Amino acid sequence: MSAERPWRVYAACVLVQLNFAVGAVVAALGLPLIHPMCFALIREASAAALLLLWARATTTPRERRVAADWRALCRVGACAAATQLLALVGLKLSSNPTVFALYQPAQPALVAAASVLLRWEARDAARAAG
Repeated sequence: MSAERPWRVYAACVLVQLNFAVGAVVAALGLPLIHPMCFALIREASAAALLLLWARATTTPRERRVAADWRALCRVGACAAATQLLALVGLKLSSNPTVFALYQPAQPALVAAASVLLRWEARDAARAAG
């Protein structure tokens, strides 16, 4: 990731969150007919494809070859897959999919707020607006 272009990271996160928000609506309609694990796999694969296309479009070949970035990407991807799997299990157990659809896209903002409160991240106007 290039430090001089942080907008790419935020734009990719917005793109994936939009994918997940649409996925929540599809989940409410389709989960009674499909196994949650299968739905989680489809959802994560579509998010990975969006991120891969975004990375290809916004980075140079030299930026794509950093092994440390791939290891970090794998760790983050595993955590993202786990959160989505657990969210889908929660949706399957929930009686109100509307609350789930409203809450899930807000998760990054809640995590950012918690990170600022725990002093893991600096408090600044950009984080407050983001």
